[in-house]
Amino acid sequence: MTKRITIFIMIMLLVFTGGILSAYTVKGRVFSGNQPIAGVVVTDGKNFAVTAFNGRYTLEVSEEGRFVYVSLPSGYTAPVSEGVVKFYKQFNPKVKSYDFELIKKDGDDTNHGFVVVADPQIYAAKEFPLLGEGVEDIRRTVSEYPVPFHGIGAGDLISHDHKLYPEYNSVMSKAGIPFFNVMGNHDMVVYGRSHETSFHKYEAVYGPHYYSYNVGKVHYVMLNDNFFIGRDYFYIGYITENQLAWLEKDLSYVPEGSTVVVTMHIPTSVSEQDRKSFNYQKAGSTMANHRGLYKILEPYNAHIISGHTHTNHNVLIRENLFEHVTAAMSGAWWQGSLCTDGTPKGYGVYFANGDSLSWYYKATGKPKDYQMRVYTGEDDAAFEGYIVANLWNWDPLWEVDLYEDGVYSSSMEQFEGYDPMAREMYSDKDKLEHKWIWPSVSDKFFRAKPKSGNSSLSVVATDRFGNRYEQSLPHRSHYDVVVVGGGASGTAAGIKAASMGVRTLVIEEHEWLGGMLTSAGVSATDGNHKLRGGLWGTFRDSLENYYGGPEALNTGWVSRTLFEPSVGNRIFKNIASKYPKLSVWYNSVVRSMEKQKNGWSLTVSNGAGNKRITATILVDATELGDIAAKAGVRYDLGMDSRLVTGEYIAPEQENDIIQDLTYAMVLKEYDRDMTIQ
Repeated sequence: MTKRITIFIMIMLLVFTGGILSAYTVKGRVFSGNQPIAGVVVTDGKNFAVTAFNGRYTLEVSEEGRFVYVSLPSGYTAPVSEGVVKFYKQFNPKVKSYDFELIKKDGDDTNHGFVVVADPQIYAAKEFPLLGEGVEDIRRTVSEYPVPFHGIGAGDLISHDHKLYPEYNSVMSKAGIPFFNVMGNHDMVVYGRSHETSFHKYEAVYGPHYYSYNVGKVHYVMLNDNFFIGRDYFYIGYITENQLAWLEKDLSYVPEGSTVVVTMHIPTSVSEQDRKSFNYQKAGSTMANHRGLYKILEPYNAHIISGHTHTNHNVLIRENLFEHVTAAMSGAWWQGSLCTDGTPKGYGVYFANGDSLSWYYKATGKPKDYQMRVYTGEDDAAFEGYIVANLWNWDPLWEVDLYEDGVYSSSMEQFEGYDPMAREMYSDKDKLEHKWIWPSVSDKFFRAKPKSGNSSLSVVATDRFGNRYEQSLPHRSHYDVVVVGGGASGTAAGIKAASMGVRTLVIEEHEWLGGMLTSAGVSATDGNHKLRGGLWGTFRDSLENYYGGPEALNTGWVSRTLFEPSVGNRIFKNIASKYPKLSVWYNSVVRSMEKQKNGWSLTVSNGAGNKRITATILVDATELGDIAAKAGVRYDLGMDSRLVTGEYIAPEQENDIIQDLTYAMVLKEYDRDMTIQ
């Protein structure tokens, strides 16, 4: 009797269990138009099925299953709704059938392209116009090539404000290509209790947070390696076992030796060192369990695409495994045009020719061949004597050489350094909305010493595909901006130009900077002394620091800002010395000048002889119009009439009255000697 009861219970359990399993068994078909599509892989994120000759499948959905989705086959795509590729359907236990109607592509996709956008990371809606500039750049780029394109979003689409997803998708759709996305750590739901609570808002918009698809002969895999640890907003780089197990099954349908592109947000590696040892303090910087992933990818020609760092890296992990860490579309979180390592904001452009990949990095708003930025000791004292190039997309198969007067001079030595422009952008926290941004070291700098002090110099880089990139340095006698006159206005113009990163020369006929404020002896400023900003604010702050506060400057009735001319001169020279791009020639005058096609040619005398220089932009700051007169510029003398200017304070009739120069000086000091120096 006991045996019969036991057998009866077991039979009933099997019946009920079978009933439960059958409730989670779904069927469906995959087709395009009236044609079934055979051999399509269908999954729930754990289990798999393959469509038969009639396009039909049967799939067992696990209790954890949230979606039923297809691995898009080559030659087909899925409908796009509100900027999202709909290769998936949300699983509902009450629904037993899931059909997928795919769209057959117009042509063969064996040769195709894709762009990689990493870390747009929209914090607020005000940043969407900036993203739009990048998207328009993508649209123009893909339109130049006669192959189909798609896009890959490598994570951090937004920055925790999930309400921004619809607008993000709307902006990205203007690129004119479909985008396949992965999650980033800023796409997670944070302050939850576990990792499993971190991806539901992403999935509500984009579907499963890991999946695959096929284009041409390339199999694409999208994974989520942002592991939320259930504390505040903290995470580590880690791929869960359920994803690794799913990946093994997914790749079982891909012939060994095929090209596989795996995208995730957090890199598996940015250098050889992080593959050798684990650093707990950098657990969120790279993926901890990368060895398991590498093992699964061993039979394939694999490329890993990642982002996260807002810097650019190409890492050769082994002969058949290459990682591309893509710099940020947002640069340094939309605070400037560069990433923290000096890489310009932009995106990766890839081409699949059959199962072979080629690629380049495209800077937003720059031509395709913009692949380096060249510096000298004028940009950074640490570069003194060297020509230095930052080649952000370099990898070990690139060649980098210095040419002098068009002839090969030497190969260039690799070293680590800071990008001067990035350091200028991101060192002053007062100018940044996000105070945690800082310039970062890059190992993609190259340097060489010129053999001649007078040669024309250029850096030539050849990438692994044989593409040649060249950037020439303007001859050292050429300046982007030449300011003639080192008075207050000329000094301000020179400092401002140099602060914008252009090579600048100020030509001053005396030994002082500051003009009326210094060498002219009028060291008593007009205007609102409380108004601060720009160079004036810096100058006044320096005066207060020197004399001991604002009251120390209020020593007379003509102005609340009084100081010794020599002190003002020293302050201006000190400010100017902080700009490596700025040179000042004292005791120098322009003897002659000539207009050229792309600027000006000038002869400058400095007592030691004449020097020939060229300038793209020439600024007359002589205060008397000396350069304008030499250039033959028309000028009027005197005051215009009220009829001409429309100003009520203007005279009714024009006249030739001009304001004479005013000199203020101390005539006598009774209690001490007052010699003006």
